[in-house]
Amino acid sequence: MCFYCGGLATSVDHVIPHSTRGWSRRLEGSGDTVPCCHECNRLIADDWPGDPLRRTECLLTRFTAKHNLTSPTIEWSEEELEELHGNLARRFRALQQQWALRQSRRGHMRLRIVQLRRLPADLEGNPL
Repeated sequence: MCFYCGGLATSVDHVIPHSTRGWSRRLEGSGDTVPCCHECNRLIADDWPGDPLRRTECLLTRFTAKHNLTSPTIEWSEEELEELHGNLARRFRALQQQWALRQSRRGHMRLRIVQLRRLPADLEGNPL
């Protein structure tokens, strides 16, 4: 499960990006990786926020902007979708499912931020 959004983890994110620490420290098992989905890993890229809390906050902002999740969406009832027929109805159902999934992932990021803020002060430097 992706550390940030709860999606399927298909890669790992280096909390301290390789590009900021140099080639000499590129060792597996260094303890600064978290399971991550491809989209979250791509959105956070090699930006510096070097702790999970700041990286998650940065990612939440980028994810929300990318998917325009601050704008309201039109909810279609099942009766309205039935009136559309065929491909158009299927397309709108798919869009609604995508919207719900993105909102769920955004909610997971918010929950992760709350969890990270509650960590004891002695773990803040290395919460992994």
